[in-house]
Order: sequence, then structure tokens, then C-alpha cells
Amino acid sequence: MRVPDPTNALETTPLNPFHNPWREQSPWRIIKPLSLAFLATSIAAVIGPNFLLATLCKHYYDGREGLDPDSLTDSNPLCQISQLQSMASTNQSRLNLCKNLVALIVFPRLCAWSDRSGRKPILKIAAAFTLASLTLQWCVQHFWRVFPVPTFIFAGCLDMSPVVFQLAVLAIADSTCRRTVNTSYLFVAAYLFQAVGMYLGSELAKRGLPTLAAVYVPLYLAFFVWTFFVSETLPYSERDKATEVHNEKTDTRQKTLFYYGNPLQPLSALLSPAHRRIKIAMVIFAVACALEGTFYQTSQYVTLLYVEYKFKWSSVQLGKMQAAKAAVSLAMVCIAPFILKALEKRRNPVTQDIYVLRSAAFWTAAMATIKALAGSVTPYVAANVLLGLRAVADSPHKSVAVALAPSAAAGQVLGALEMAVTLVKIPASTFLVRLYSWTVDTNPAAVLWIICFGEWLAFAFFLALWV
Repeated sequence: MRVPDPTNALETTPLNPFHNPWREQSPWRIIKPLSLAFLATSIAAVIGPNFLLATLCKHYYDGREGLDPDSLTDSNPLCQISQLQSMASTNQSRLNLCKNLVALIVFPRLCAWSDRSGRKPILKIAAAFTLASLTLQWCVQHFWRVFPVPTFIFAGCLDMSPVVFQLAVLAIADSTCRRTVNTSYLFVAAYLFQAVGMYLGSELAKRGLPTLAAVYVPLYLAFFVWTFFVSETLPYSERDKATEVHNEKTDTRQKTLFYYGNPLQPLSALLSPAHRRIKIAMVIFAVACALEGTFYQTSQYVTLLYVEYKFKWSSVQLGKMQAAKAAVSLAMVCIAPFILKALEKRRNPVTQDIYVLRSAAFWTAAMATIKALAGSVTPYVAANVLLGLRAVADSPHKSVAVALAPSAAAGQVLGALEMAVTLVKIPASTFLVRLYSWTVDTNPAAVLWIICFGEWLAFAFFLALWV
């Protein structure tokens, strides 16, 4: 059997050039244990800013006579003073900043490292750091006098759960021919167990935040133990062969200290395909994903502010709207494998994925237009809830990135793509949210029209994506 060129990922559609059809592996061997990780991290996510406020409150009132700091919770009126609210907001901003820096500097390099060292070693490292993060959060909850508040920020920076998810995507891509369909099963598990975890977390939180740690730490510990028994997805001999051919064709530069120290160096992986046509497709795809991700995330936050300001909705009503949208997304993700299977029989897998991405981008832009034009609450809320249908494209986003990448650089490309999206998303979303605060009194829909334009621009880039 002829071995295709490993630098031309589209020569045989998204099949791994070194994939052995007799060694086809079930994606469920990866998805089943990962379900424990999804469940644990979603339960831990319930802690959120409320825990930070409660911890600051305990430190603030520690040593006061006649007051037991351990009895204070975030709902206590003593914790609702403006000084504590300001301190909580400041520390939450620092946490978000540190997590974004880690995501930009560390995550792409870990994904790239997995191309050379294998998925299993990096999976163990990422799982170990995430377990340390969750355990440290538990220590801060129980021993808040010993651990200062910055410890919670440090614990948040150790969270490598996004890397664990990316490695799961890469592991499925290494060991199967049906990348898109099998990756969609991973998204089904992620959405489903995150929903279950959020519900369990909210119920357990009623008994106190320390109760949460007694559940999510053992769950993630079980997942971490599993990483020692999982088999490598691609034999090292085949991985070394792919890496050697890729380096000979695409990377002949001498690597200097600046090369390794440059924080933006991972972005060069977007130009790693040897063929000019695929390089252009990769750049177009990266720009389209960055635009769509930026404007979609911004619209989520602006939507809540806009509905609350213009239609005078309460927090309970906003919560119901978000729950309805999450339910639509979950239903769509569960249906996605059947849709992708049906399309797989009619089209080339890469072409099929691109059509799904275009459809999702068109739907997102259309809903953004309806929200900008809506003069009453009903069409606005309906459009926001129906945005959940775009979840069908979650799996094709990953599959197209892996398909465009050289087989020896799939991790590099996936990490670089996430880095590019994050680099655009952080400043753009911050600017648009501030712009909304400046224009809310004069023209509250101005930012909605900017988001609408951005979504249509992303759709235009997806239309230009043709391989």
C-alpha cells in the first residue's frame, strides 16, 4: 500500500497518512475515562467567584471578637460590602489574566510537544497539573488560614483541562479514519457530563463548598490513574518517521535561542503545510475561526447586558434563557453524530466538514442580524436560544484543523489555531464590551451591529475556504 506524502494532509482526505486500517481503535476507549474528567471539572467550576468572595470575607473578618469566620458564606450580608466586592472583582480579573497568559504560552507548546513525544506522556503531565490545581483548591477551602488568596489564583493557573481535551481530540485523530464522527462523540460526552456535573455541583454546594472537593478530587484522581494504563495512539516508530519527513520538507532553519524564546513562535505552525494551496487554506481557516470565536463570545456577554437594560429582565429570567440555549446546544450535539454520518456517505470528509462550518457560520450571522433588528423581547430571545444549533459544527472545527495539518504537526497546528483565536479574542472582546458601556445610553444596539458585521465577515472567510 502506497504511503502518501505526510506534508499533504489532503492527498487522502483527513486520513492519517501512516494510519493502519487493521489497527483501527475505538474512540470510546478514550471517551469513557475522559467522562470522569469532564464530570470532575464541571463540579469544580461551580465554585467560581462565589468561593473567592467567601474566602476574602473570612480573611477580612478573621480575628474579630464574637464572629466565627468559618460560618461566613458569600450570601452573608457581611460579605456583600463594596470593599469585599471590589477585592473579589480585582482578584478574579488577575485570575483571568494569568489563565489567559498560561493558555497563550504553555498550551500550544504542550500540544506541539505531543507530536514528538507522544500523546500519552503529555496527557499524564496535563492530568497531573489539573489534579494539583483541584487539590490545591480543596486545600484553600479547608485551610484558608494557611493558604492566602493568591494561592487560589496559582491553582487556577495550574488547570490544564483544555490541554487534556485537545490531546483527546488528537488521540482520536491518530487512531481512526472517521475523525469527524468519532470526535463528535467526544463532544457529546463533554456536553452531557458537563451538564450533569453543573447540576450535581449546584446540589452539593448547598451542603457547603468543602463538600464539592470530596467529590471532584477523587473523580479526577481516578482519571489521572487511568492515564498510566492507556496505550499510545500511534507507535513511536511511525511518529518518528512522520516527524523526520516533515522536518526535512518544512523546517530547515537553524533554531536559535530567539526561536525557542519567542512567545509567538507556535503561530508559525499555521504555515507548516508544504503545499501553497493548503497554506492559504490554513490561514483563511485560522482567520475565520478567530473572527467567529471573538464575536460569538462577545455577543454572549453583551446579550445579557442588553436584555437586562432594554427589556428589564431579572437575573432569574436571564438564567432561564441561558438554560434554554444550553439545552438546545446539548440536543444538537447529541444529534450531530447522526447528521455527520449521513453526510459522510455523500461527500469527501473534508468537504463535508467545510459545508457544516459554512452552514453554522451562516446561521450564527443570521441570528446576530435578527438580534440587531429585534425591537421586542420575543424575537431577540428566540434568536439567542436558537444560536445553540451552531453546536453541530464543534466537531468539524477540530477535524478541519487536523486535516489541513501535516500528520507530524497536528498538535502544533491545533495549538497554534487556539493561540491565534485567543490572541484575537482577548483584546477584541474587551474593547467591544467597553464600547457597549460607552454607547449603552445613546445607542445600545451599536455593538450588536458590529457583532453582526463580524459574524458575516467570518462567514465570508468560510465561503473562501476551499481545498
